[in-house]
Amino acid sequence: MVENEIEKEPVLIGAILKEHREKQDYSIGQVANQLHLDNRVITAIENDDHDSLPDPIYVRGYIRGYCKLLNLDTEEILALYKESARRDDPEIIPEIKYPTQSSSSDKPVKAFTYLISLGLVLLVIAWWQSNFIISGPSSLAPEVSESQPAEETAIEEQTAEPLEEINISQYVPFTGYMPDYPMDITITPGVAETQVVNPFATSEDHIEVDGQIMDEISDHFMSETDLGPSIIDSEERQAISTGNDTEAEEDETPPSTGPDTLVLTINADSWIEIFDVNEQKIYFDLGRTGEELTLKGTAPFDILLGFAQGVSIEYNGNSVDQAPYTRAGVARFTLGD
Repeated sequence: MVENEIEKEPVLIGAILKEHREKQDYSIGQVANQLHLDNRVITAIENDDHDSLPDPIYVRGYIRGYCKLLNLDTEEILALYKESARRDDPEIIPEIKYPTQSSSSDKPVKAFTYLISLGLVLLVIAWWQSNFIISGPSSLAPEVSESQPAEETAIEEQTAEPLEEINISQYVPFTGYMPDYPMDITITPGVAETQVVNPFATSEDHIEVDGQIMDEISDHFMSETDLGPSIIDSEERQAISTGNDTEAEEDETPPSTGPDTLVLTINADSWIEIFDVNEQKIYFDLGRTGEELTLKGTAPFDILLGFAQGVSIEYNGNSVDQAPYTRAGVARFTLGD
């Protein structure tokens, strides 16, 4: 009876591996380094802690390598592991049924979606009708038939007023400047009308007007505005224009000079900007194909090339490679630091 009970006791491979490891004077860390495993895996194998180990297919590989390291019979140890692993029956987990969630294919969800869509369509139609449908012309047409005779009568009364009571300033607006070209103004006595005919005409002055009305016009303009400063003859305007041109020419920056020389050979049209160390503009223009520019100044130069591939540069006789500074065809760099 005692022998049968001993035979039924399971053989623990972890104890066997641990015993041989200690006999060969290996530590857990040394075994783990040899097998490229973590110390916790070796400890779990020696303690037969199957819960801390991965799937049996991986554990068999670990045990095979462990046996080769300790020169043990691999097949015998694996057979013992198979017997011990068979006793650990896997726990059967009951199937868990989770409650189903509503999806877009459910009928209630579809019906609710259709209702929302219909409501949006109705709102759009109502908004469109309130903003773009115009009521019939009868409600907007003004009642002209009744008011037209009264307006015509009022116009006739205004045109029949004497000329002496008309304020001429409302017909000839004053702009603060009296032109130096002749004007033809015709005022017919007895009618409240002022007609300006061809203000740019070059013929002699032709004014037919009652003397009293002309006096009123002259008094009106001279009393309200002093025209002296605003009247500039053609010779004065020409002199001012000539002075402005001279000042503009004086403001231009003279050509820069300096000890350093730049030679630009333009193979394709390119915008070019060059400034010297004093931020003085050396060149700021569009370089045309075929041009060769020789510029002098004091380095370092800040250079911008709008089309870098179309411009070759020599600095003090040495060729310059602007490719490292070129992005999307545009080069911006400082030369002569």
